[in-house]
Amino acid sequence: MKHCSWWVIAGFSLLVLAGAGWGAGEWYARNFISDTREWINGALFLFSPRAEALVRVWLLSLAVLAAAAFTSGVGLLIGPRTRACLLAGLAAPLVLCLVLGMPTIVSAAQSIKRML
Repeated sequence: MKHCSWWVIAGFSLLVLAGAGWGAGEWYARNFISDTREWINGALFLFSPRAEALVRVWLLSLAVLAAAAFTSGVGLLIGPRTRACLLAGLAAPLVLCLVLGMPTIVSAAQSIKRML
């Protein structure tokens, strides 16, 4: 990847960072944050501290993944198009499309399963 645009390299690095941050955040939240609901102003709060931490981790990872996809996309447009550069540059946009399309994929799979 030494001949690739620095945009592609930065995008791929952001992709790795998003994956590592998501994994580390999930691990930390599931192992060290309590799952008991809290009373706030006399009412039971719907989300537990663990659920709130997990939502924050997911949103932050999604934001970093979107930044990685944008950065890699710019690198694909202005940089060299060798095989390694194309693979590294297309990784983040493909992962972003997979993450954003997962509810549709799961819904389609469930409806196919029901039809069979």
